[in-house]
Amino acid sequence: MNRLIDSVRTIFQPRAARQRKLAASRPPLTRDEFVAATVARGGDAEAAGFIWSHLEAWGLESGFSPHPDDDLDSSYGIAEEERDEDLVGNLLASLSVPLPTSDRLREFEPVDTLLDVARLAHQLRAMR
Repeated sequence: MNRLIDSVRTIFQPRAARQRKLAASRPPLTRDEFVAATVARGGDAEAAGFIWSHLEAWGLESGFSPHPDDDLDSSYGIAEEERDEDLVGNLLASLSVPLPTSDRLREFEPVDTLLDVARLAHQLRAMR
Protein backbone atom coordinates (compact mmCIF):
# COMPACT_ATOMS: atom_id res chain seq x y z
CA MET A 1 0.00 0.00 0.00
CA ASN A 2 2.83 2.43 0.79
CA ARG A 3 4.34 1.79 -2.65
CA LEU A 4 1.02 2.68 -4.26
CA ILE A 5 0.83 5.91 -2.26
CA ASP A 6 4.42 6.77 -3.21
CA SER A 7 3.61 6.13 -6.89
CA VAL A 8 0.57 8.40 -6.77
CA ARG A 9 2.61 11.12 -5.10
CA THR A 10 5.26 10.80 -7.80
CA ILE A 11 2.63 11.33 -10.50
CA PHE A 12 1.06 14.33 -8.84
CA GLN A 13 4.12 15.80 -7.15
CA PRO A 14 7.09 14.89 -9.33
CA ARG A 15 9.30 17.67 -7.98
CA ALA A 16 8.60 16.64 -4.40
CA ALA A 17 9.36 13.00 -5.14
CA ARG A 18 12.61 13.87 -6.89
CA GLN A 19 13.67 16.07 -4.00
CA ARG A 20 12.92 13.31 -1.47
CA LYS A 21 14.92 10.84 -3.56
CA LEU A 22 17.87 13.26 -3.82
CA ALA A 23 17.72 14.04 -0.10
CA ALA A 24 17.95 10.34 0.72
CA SER A 25 20.99 9.91 -1.54
CA ARG A 26 23.26 12.67 -0.26
CA PRO A 27 24.18 14.63 2.84
CA PRO A 28 22.37 17.90 3.41
CA LEU A 29 24.20 21.20 3.01
CA THR A 30 23.74 24.32 5.08
CA ARG A 31 23.43 27.64 3.31
CA ASP A 32 27.07 28.45 4.12
CA GLU A 33 28.25 25.07 2.82
CA PHE A 34 26.25 25.57 -0.38
CA VAL A 35 27.78 29.01 -0.91
CA ALA A 36 31.30 27.72 -0.20
CA ALA A 37 30.89 24.74 -2.57
CA THR A 38 29.54 27.04 -5.29
CA VAL A 39 32.37 29.56 -4.91
CA ALA A 40 35.00 26.78 -4.89
CA ARG A 41 33.77 25.82 -8.37
CA GLY A 42 33.75 29.30 -9.90
CA GLY A 43 30.37 30.65 -8.81
CA ASP A 44 29.57 34.03 -7.31
CA ALA A 45 29.08 34.02 -3.51
CA GLU A 46 26.36 36.65 -3.49
CA ALA A 47 24.58 34.86 -6.33
CA ALA A 48 24.75 31.55 -4.43
CA GLY A 49 23.13 33.17 -1.39
CA PHE A 50 20.41 34.65 -3.59
CA ILE A 51 19.80 31.28 -5.24
CA TRP A 52 19.45 29.56 -1.85
CA SER A 53 16.93 32.17 -0.68
CA HIS A 54 15.01 32.00 -3.95
CA LEU A 55 14.70 28.22 -3.69
CA GLU A 56 13.62 28.37 -0.05
CA ALA A 57 10.86 30.80 -1.04
CA TRP A 58 9.97 28.55 -4.00
CA GLY A 59 9.43 25.65 -1.60
CA LEU A 60 11.68 22.73 -0.78
CA GLU A 61 10.76 19.32 0.57
CA SER A 62 11.49 18.72 4.23
CA GLY A 63 15.04 17.39 4.63
CA PHE A 64 16.08 18.51 1.14
CA SER A 65 18.82 21.07 0.65
CA PRO A 66 20.14 22.54 -2.60
CA HIS A 67 23.46 21.35 -4.04
CA PRO A 68 25.40 23.24 -6.74
CA ASP A 69 24.94 20.49 -9.36
CA ASP A 70 21.17 20.29 -8.99
CA ASP A 71 19.39 20.57 -12.31
CA LEU A 72 16.96 23.49 -12.33
CA ASP A 73 14.25 21.63 -14.21
CA SER A 74 14.37 18.13 -12.77
CA SER A 75 15.23 19.05 -9.15
CA TYR A 76 13.09 22.18 -8.81
CA GLY A 77 10.66 22.18 -11.71
CA ILE A 78 12.03 25.52 -12.91
CA ALA A 79 11.39 25.61 -16.65
CA GLU A 80 13.55 27.63 -19.02
CA GLU A 81 11.12 30.58 -19.14
CA GLU A 82 10.98 30.83 -15.34
CA ARG A 83 14.73 30.36 -15.15
CA ASP A 84 15.42 33.28 -17.46
CA GLU A 85 12.82 35.68 -16.13
CA ASP A 86 12.36 34.80 -12.48
CA LEU A 87 15.67 33.39 -11.35
CA VAL A 88 18.36 34.88 -13.60
CA GLY A 89 16.60 38.20 -14.21
CA ASN A 90 15.89 38.79 -10.52
CA LEU A 91 19.36 37.63 -9.53
CA LEU A 92 21.10 40.02 -11.91
CA ALA A 93 18.85 42.88 -10.81
CA SER A 94 19.73 42.17 -7.16
CA LEU A 95 23.43 42.30 -8.09
CA SER A 96 22.94 45.51 -10.14
CA VAL A 97 24.14 43.69 -13.24
CA PRO A 98 22.35 44.65 -16.45
CA LEU A 99 20.60 41.81 -18.23
CA PRO A 100 22.68 40.95 -21.31
CA THR A 101 21.17 40.80 -24.76
CA SER A 102 20.09 37.44 -26.17
CA ASP A 103 23.07 37.49 -28.53
CA ARG A 104 25.43 38.08 -25.62
CA LEU A 105 23.89 35.26 -23.58
CA ARG A 106 24.54 32.80 -26.40
CA GLU A 107 28.27 33.26 -25.74
CA PHE A 108 27.90 31.56 -22.36
CA GLU A 109 27.48 27.91 -21.53
CA PRO A 110 23.91 26.65 -21.06
CA VAL A 111 22.41 27.47 -17.68
CA ASP A 112 21.02 24.16 -16.44
CA THR A 113 22.23 23.87 -12.84
CA LEU A 114 22.42 26.07 -9.77
CA LEU A 115 26.19 26.27 -10.29
CA ASP A 116 25.65 27.43 -13.88
CA VAL A 117 23.51 30.32 -12.63
CA ALA A 118 26.14 31.37 -10.08
CA ARG A 119 28.93 31.09 -12.68
CA LEU A 120 26.96 33.21 -15.15
CA ALA A 121 26.55 35.89 -12.47
CA HIS A 122 30.28 35.72 -11.71
CA GLN A 123 31.19 36.09 -15.38
CA LEU A 124 28.79 38.97 -15.98
CA ARG A 125 29.98 40.81 -12.87
CA ALA A 126 33.59 40.46 -14.04
CA MET A 127 32.69 42.05 -17.38
CA ARG A 128 31.31 45.25 -15.87
